[in-house]
Amino acid sequence: MTKFDQPEEKPNSTEPVYDRIAYVTRMLRDSLRELGLEPAVQAATQAMPDVRSRIRYITSLTEQAANTVLNSTEKVQDDLSALKRDNQSLAEKINALSEDGQGRVLLPAGLLDEIKAFHNGFREKIKPLDQAMIEIITAQSFQDLTGQVSGKLTVLIERVEQELLQVLSDNIPEGKGHWQEPEPEGDAALLNGPAVEPADDTTVQNQQQVDDLLAKLGF
Repeated sequence: MTKFDQPEEKPNSTEPVYDRIAYVTRMLRDSLRELGLEPAVQAATQAMPDVRSRIRYITSLTEQAANTVLNSTEKVQDDLSALKRDNQSLAEKINALSEDGQGRVLLPAGLLDEIKAFHNGFREKIKPLDQAMIEIITAQSFQDLTGQVSGKLTVLIERVEQELLQVLSDNIPEGKGHWQEPEPEGDAALLNGPAVEPADDTTVQNQQQVDDLLAKLGF
């Protein structure tokens, strides 16, 4: 593996931290190239915008799904409450019709017992459904946590991708020129597709630009 020399002291350099960052970056890039890992790193870095976009998309879908479940669950709860009220009202009316106030039964005894059994059984069968609705609503709290984690992950990916090289780009010494993104050639412009987020002309977007920037800076 190539032995890397320490960065030379530049007579007019007033930014040793800048020089050190550039040196470490170049050393890392060359080491990855020698180990045969650079293609994978290039692919991963170039995929960063797509990864961020997909994370945001998944977060959005998760939020929409959670809201749909909550709305549907609340609707079911309202319907169950209405059924319980109707059942209770019907039971009271049947009880009122079962006797004429003088002890005479107006409904066949077998039918009356069957109706009362249905009424009592209905109340018992509804209880697990009420509990299930509560559990479903409680379970939707995962969406808040998922959204927070996804948001932090997206920010972290973006910062890791941009910060180091942005420091170099923002602090190009006098005489080094300025960073300008090269125009894609041929079908490459079509393959890139729409940008995930608009970038200014100092933002480093891919690994080829990394090499170009470091070469421009003299590292």
